[in-house]
Amino acid sequence: MLGFEGLDASDVLERLHRIPAGGVVLFKRNCESLPQIRELNAEVSASASTPLVAIDHEGPRVNRLRGLIPDTDGARTLGEKKDLLHTESVGLEMGQQLHALGIHLDFAPVLDLEEMEDHPALKGRCFHSDPQQVAEQAAALIRGLHRAGVGTCAKHFPGHGSAPLDSHVDLPESPRDIESLGSRDIQPYTTAIQSKVDLVMTAHVRFPAVDSWPATCSERILNGLLRKHLGYNGPIITDDCDMEGFRRIGPIRETVARAIMAGVDIILCCRDPQVQDEAYAGLHDLYQKGSEERARLEKSLRRVSQMKQTLLQRFSTV
Repeated sequence: MLGFEGLDASDVLERLHRIPAGGVVLFKRNCESLPQIRELNAEVSASASTPLVAIDHEGPRVNRLRGLIPDTDGARTLGEKKDLLHTESVGLEMGQQLHALGIHLDFAPVLDLEEMEDHPALKGRCFHSDPQQVAEQAAALIRGLHRAGVGTCAKHFPGHGSAPLDSHVDLPESPRDIESLGSRDIQPYTTAIQSKVDLVMTAHVRFPAVDSWPATCSERILNGLLRKHLGYNGPIITDDCDMEGFRRIGPIRETVARAIMAGVDIILCCRDPQVQDEAYAGLHDLYQKGSEERARLEKSLRRVSQMKQTLLQRFSTV
């Protein structure tokens, strides 16, 4: 899934011609007015590869459409109100805003626990410090977004709240072990999965007590915790590969291949065309490597194809 530059479709269509991605993601740099966004998304959606259009639309803290649509309550405010009907109505309103613009997928809700009020990456983005409260709020938001015909993404697995640094500019470490992750951080994902969340996004965070590899590249975390322990069968997407937390794992090309073999299905590259080219080369290398790697990629393609079908069908029936 690719990010791009500009307010029209010229750059994104060139990138999609070079890299046959399954989706694109919008940022503030792509959003000037509501008619412009609708026109851009219509042109992207009409392209040969029929990609999904996604956005980060969480509320006041992370809102690529700020100034263009009315603000809604953010996660912290919703957690404080503890009114699940209100949270679902906020999800519905957010989803209706996105649906009207031709956006199929919202990278929300955030399931990270609020372990520190002034977390550099998560301030204002978390529902609560209590896993049960997070689970209930997230499920309500998912219901609302789905009612509006918009897809959802739970993030950042297995949890970023206990890692005090910002993965945009660092590779954070968390002290959590398997037991503490199981008793706290991953609990909301059980409810999100039961609520038919469409996608799960990884955290560019290291958990040394669990694995030497960061979560994005950890088979023990992705296949072990998420798929086997929690029973999740849908697609897994990385957080942005432009982030320093991903770049510090190793060369982009090799890290992408490692992430796929660990359980990732979608590589998210939000801006840098060189990173996008390296990521695509990593996928090509993996496909050429052998039958096991090819089978792994083909399994991801089936998961992603099924998700796209579900999202587009839901989007078209609202």
